Amino acid sequence: MQKDTKKDTDVGEIAEKLASDISIDATQIKVFPNPTVESIKVQQETVMPDSYFVLYDAKGQKLLTVPSERAFEIDISSYPSGYYVLMLTSKGATAQWKISKL
Repeated sequence: MQKDTKKDTDVGEIAEKLASDISIDATQIKVFPNPTVESIKVQQETVMPDSYFVLYDAKGQKLLTVPSERAFEIDISSYPSGYYVLMLTSKGATAQWKISKL
């Protein structure tokens, strides 16, 4: 007797499919001022569930992680001048912004 493979769907495949259906609309998120000297402000139309922002330096080193909120500020005054990447992650989807610190 042959096994019905339609009924034996792998849970990992389902999770992967659901994760791939999630996307971040970066146009609904404002990151400013850029360039900046002291801080980065973030404003979002809506907060995605289980989302967070991570700030990376130009070498890819993670500097800090911040839970996502509708509006918040990240103090970067203690970091040296240069380029940084702010990345939003939510359930496998990502969006990123290049930040210039003067």
